[in-house]
Amino acid sequence: MIDNDGWNSIFCPNHDNPRSVSRYTDDSTSESAAVGGKLLSLMQTTLSGTTYVHQGDELGMHNFERDWPIEVYKDVETLN
Repeated sequence: MIDNDGWNSIFCPNHDNPRSVSRYTDDSTSESAAVGGKLLSLMQTTLSGTTYVHQGDELGMHNFERDWPIEVYKDVETLN
């Protein structure tokens, strides 16, 4: 990118994908989720470009439990 006068946009998740901690690391315990979140943050901040952090990733949030009923979700796409 730099050789062609470009600039990278650095991001792991977006609103269409699962949370980074759940997608790329083991989030089965709070300890493993914390370690995985720190490693993901380290990776993102050492890459060249502008880092974008999806809301909640700065806290190391993980996905909802799979056994939650659909009524718990307040997202229009999910409900449709």
